[in-house]
Amino acid sequence: MGRKEVRVIRAAFEVTFLGYLAGITAFSRAFSHLHVTVYGVPLFVGELTLLTLTLLAAAIHLSGRQLPPKLGFVGWALLAILAAGSVFAVRGLMAGWGLSALRHSALVYYCWLFFLTLSYLERVGTSRRILGALLFGAIAGSLLASVSFFASPALVFGHGAAGHTGLFAWMAIFTLLASESLGVRLLPKPLAVVAILVCTCAIFFTGYRTLLLVVAASVAAVTLGGTGLKSPPARRLKASLLAWTALLAASILVPRAMLRSPDRFIPDYAPVPLGDALAAVDFRWTSAQYGWSLSAILASGMETDQDLVDPTRSISFRSKAWHEALIRIETSPWIGVGFGPEVLLHPASDCDTLPSPTSNCGSAHNTYLTLAMRVGLPLTLLLLGVLGALLVRSARAGRRTARDSADAFTTVTAATALLSFLVFGLTSLLFESPYLSSIVWVLAGIVAHHTGPREVSERRA
Repeated sequence: MGRKEVRVIRAAFEVTFLGYLAGITAFSRAFSHLHVTVYGVPLFVGELTLLTLTLLAAAIHLSGRQLPPKLGFVGWALLAILAAGSVFAVRGLMAGWGLSALRHSALVYYCWLFFLTLSYLERVGTSRRILGALLFGAIAGSLLASVSFFASPALVFGHGAAGHTGLFAWMAIFTLLASESLGVRLLPKPLAVVAILVCTCAIFFTGYRTLLLVVAASVAAVTLGGTGLKSPPARRLKASLLAWTALLAASILVPRAMLRSPDRFIPDYAPVPLGDALAAVDFRWTSAQYGWSLSAILASGMETDQDLVDPTRSISFRSKAWHEALIRIETSPWIGVGFGPEVLLHPASDCDTLPSPTSNCGSAHNTYLTLAMRVGLPLTLLLLGVLGALLVRSARAGRRTARDSADAFTTVTAATALLSFLVFGLTSLLFESPYLSSIVWVLAGIVAHHTGPREVSERRA
């Protein structure tokens, strides 16, 4: 194979890889569904991308007649998880679960993107380009969500935008703050400020309180020295994070003091007045949608009915789903229920679509409980050990790269984004959603590349 052909293959790999990442961060679920079916099996962008990138990566490696890099604990552990996942998938297919078994196996097989990310970084491009594609998609998605909310206000389960849109927005905000603070400018400063404001609006419109936990954990990891950075740029990053956190708090609390709680039911999936939509979202942040709050109930002496104490039902909904998942984990703690068996953890009315192999009815809204329920505790703990090891390695690497702003930016940004996604998974879908799982494993690949025994500096970025 000639050099020209190799360049073409590398270019195809990069366009496919970065285009996929930008697409899923900008359009998430809408981008991941092709709405094309072949012999009864629906095709999804993620699976087609995995296949395409695998073939291109194989061609690139074979062209150079080079063996894949040596694998440490993280690599071998993920190969073991992939092998075990294949066994679960085959068992589910042999039991006749069909499409359901295939979709559940996506909980595991998307970690193949970890190895594809390593191939990209070893043979094709840089981490900066990956972070740039994620940043572009996240800003575009935030802008689309904000414009859509103002143009046609509507709520979905009380949210003005999807929770994962806010997660992508937070990733973009941190990336921009880190780039400005560490001297690795990705956008002109005026554009960066506008992008941060747009992404902050997108977070507000979600009304998704899990994002408060995500932001708190990420800011704590950085400000408490988890990155190991003690330089003036690092101090600027910590200061800018705290300043933005104050901005987020003001965006929630100031409207809360100015807007009246809606005194009537605000329907979902239907156009509503902008004022009602803004009030409903803002009051959702403070757990008092439709004017009810625990303090008001206690002050009035009313009975503390669960729907009034928890008007958004986000707490009661999750606690029930977690309880149901734990029951199934206790029943089969070692190998789980497998891929395929239908499990309804909450009422069908709380599913994103009618109960089906592709709906979220069998998800506990805690991705780790879902994993343990499907594949058992040992495999789940191994996966958590892999991700935990990467975060520990990133903290150590932060100390080694403290004098190199470029390396520090890449490591800190990827590791903090990875932590953000993992915290998000505590109360939400993560590995159950391919468009979220993909980003997790790409970020894990970046962290592994920059913190492993074969750590390579990105001076060429």
